[in-house]
Amino acid sequence: IKGNKLITMTGLKSYSELLIKNKLFQLYKQDIENLIFKGTKISKSIEIIDKSNIIIFDLVSIKNSAIIGENTFINTMTSIGHHTHIKGNTRISIGVLIGGNVTIGNACFIGMGAKIFPGVSIGENCCISANAIITQNVPDNSYVSGKNKIKPMKIEGMGLWS
Repeated sequence: IKGNKLITMTGLKSYSELLIKNKLFQLYKQDIENLIFKGTKISKSIEIIDKSNIIIFDLVSIKNSAIIGENTFINTMTSIGHHTHIKGNTRISIGVLIGGNVTIGNACFIGMGAKIFPGVSIGENCCISANAIITQNVPDNSYVSGKNKIKPMKIEGMGLWS
């Protein structure tokens, strides 16, 4: 893995343990650059941006040549395909499937169980609802639900996670 300090943690035994570890990460994240939980399968060729402050939970799979940007949170049981670029300030929920050659812009939220097909580009400041299916490109500042139901979303001044 290309990147700076990595800290791995053992698997979770309970939801309360998850809350404790998440709270510890929030309290000490200025001292931790990246937090990756045990049980994550990450290709050796992925790139994690230096000083990126990412957290990757257990049972996540990240394929070769993916790039993970700063301040990215990847929740459990998520699969990220090869040559995918997640730019930063993005939150990915539980059980998301992201195909290969996908680009996800800055400050996005991907809801639980969403499926993003190979070759799709998702713009900046987008919100993808739970269980959405995306087979086409999504412009900046969009909300997506169902299968490719894309609606403009007004963002006042800041991105979703600023």
